[in-house]
Amino acid sequence: LMSVDFSQLGLFVLAHLTRDPNLVEPLRTRADMHRLTASAVLEKPAAELTLEERQLGKVVNFATFAGQGSGALGLSLGITPAEAKEYIARFDRHYAKVREFQDEQLRLAKERGYITTIAGRKWPIGGLESLDSHDRSYAERLARRATHEGSVSDVSRRALLVTDRALRAAKLGTVPLLQILDEVLFEVPEDELPVAAKLCADSMRHAFELFVPLVVGVEAGRNWADLEPVTL
Repeated sequence: LMSVDFSQLGLFVLAHLTRDPNLVEPLRTRADMHRLTASAVLEKPAAELTLEERQLGKVVNFATFAGQGSGALGLSLGITPAEAKEYIARFDRHYAKVREFQDEQLRLAKERGYITTIAGRKWPIGGLESLDSHDRSYAERLARRATHEGSVSDVSRRALLVTDRALRAAKLGTVPLLQILDEVLFEVPEDELPVAAKLCADSMRHAFELFVPLVVGVEAGRNWADLEPVTL
């Protein structure tokens, strides 16, 4: 088995969509994004953060980029909604371009009734004019994050299709077996591994040419539990 896995695909796509410098530059230099977010929300130098505090940054990244509110974030972190609200406010100040982008997606969804992904797909967003406040709030959260989430799906799906076509064109025996979120598992004849690893990695990395080039990792082994890194 060979695994080709995107590194932090969601963050790379978000950097492409928003051009937020606090996303773009750290991703270009391979900085630790979760540590940087923790530093911003805890207002503490990155070098002084503990592993637990770095983990907090990871939770805040995934939750807040996905549009969670203070109540849900507070439950995830075991803190009060008021504390979570302050974390979100600091997050918004640090990633100001991300918030501007999400606000614009909500405005466009209200104006047009849909959002458009990186591949040009239209995602209808219903409920934005609902008289039910719960339904309307859910639709607004969806509208703010749908362009990003749909675009991540576009990249991962195109990566699978482009790679499959490249393998067929090269007449290799390697075949895609399973896609798990941002990872694709391939079944590879052992003698093909060096060639297949490079071809699949290059194909997935260039499925979309993003503002910050995509990064992938390759591992191989006899089963999914025993994969080891492959040097390209």
